[in-house]
Amino acid sequence: MDYLSLEMLIVGNGFDLHANQKTSYGDFHKILCDVYSSKDRGTNLEELIKKWNEEGYKTTKELGAQKLYDLINRYKGNFFIQYFANAQFKEWNNFEKELECIYKTIDYLLENWMFDYEYINLYRIEDYYKLPAYNIFKYVKKWHDFDCSMAYINEKRYIKDTALNSAKAISEKIARVKSLKTEVPKWLFSDLKEFCNIFTLYLNAFVQVNKRYCAGLSANTIVNYNYTNVAEKMINNRHTFYIHGKYKNQNCGSDQEWNQSNIVFGIDDSVEFKNKAFDRFKKTVIRCDFDTDIRMLAASLPKRPRIAGETVPALGIVGHSLDLIDADSLRMVLLSGFNKYYVFYYLEESKIDLITNLRYLLGVDTYNELYNNGKIEYRNVSELEIVDSNHN
Repeated sequence: MDYLSLEMLIVGNGFDLHANQKTSYGDFHKILCDVYSSKDRGTNLEELIKKWNEEGYKTTKELGAQKLYDLINRYKGNFFIQYFANAQFKEWNNFEKELECIYKTIDYLLENWMFDYEYINLYRIEDYYKLPAYNIFKYVKKWHDFDCSMAYINEKRYIKDTALNSAKAISEKIARVKSLKTEVPKWLFSDLKEFCNIFTLYLNAFVQVNKRYCAGLSANTIVNYNYTNVAEKMINNRHTFYIHGKYKNQNCGSDQEWNQSNIVFGIDDSVEFKNKAFDRFKKTVIRCDFDTDIRMLAASLPKRPRIAGETVPALGIVGHSLDLIDADSLRMVLLSGFNKYYVFYYLEESKIDLITNLRYLLGVDTYNELYNNGKIEYRNVSELEIVDSNHN
């Protein structure tokens, strides 16, 4: 590949995978499930580490496997650990979409179903299975009031609670619902932060950046949608912005130290909730709460208009699907005056998705103008050679 010197490079999880790092959602999910079920299977940590190493997941107790093992077992009551240890998704965007289903389900129940003011505790089980995340109540044991309120759903028929006929009982029930509308999002957000920290420990235990680099590519600035520093270490650059936060390398630190990770697991900003307390789960809100690099990105973007014949810095995209869940920040970068786009793809199917998403993000007219003038190039990621630093 000819040497590419870029003004800016958007990097997604696909780059880490290209560098043979275990950062896919499937990789994390596998380790989570192995630890979550280890005691039931009578498997200890030493046996797990041997199994993982044989399967290509290289780690040791000292690298962080011990702490990860201990914390998953300590937080087994965590909603997200329970839920996702029992659900399989292949990609990070599937994981994020499932988060959206979870929040929408709980929001719907709190607002419309749990306590219908006219028909208190009248449930229809057929509707239960139409919920975005209908199996959610297997994993809310720690939320005693919420769980008990939905206990009737276990029976597959219409049920009316005759014990709530009195006005006083109904009044007390309604008051409890109002308090749950405030409390449940707080409980859920607390569990989400614990889950993010578990993922931080996973990255510490299983991601090792060796002395390797990406040949033929440099970027003045990297816009990193990963949580790791793999791209920063392997691509010659001056600065890296971590849009979704960056894991903290605290292998031997205290719980308080690793607990300060600012990893963002959020949902699309366009999702609407009845209960505005669920807005705290949107990516744009969490980024602000966790103080990620998004707030510093705008100042580094080129501000020049596209003028024919003018030399404008080029933008590269490697390993990011351009999924519209990141549309707000992607548009901020893509529409900043770049006049050349290098888009790397892995498979032909993914190339089609990249074309579709990029047309949407740029706008069809802008995309067509750029593409028809040779300003957008699609290249296979195999052109990006990963070599040892000692390679001659």
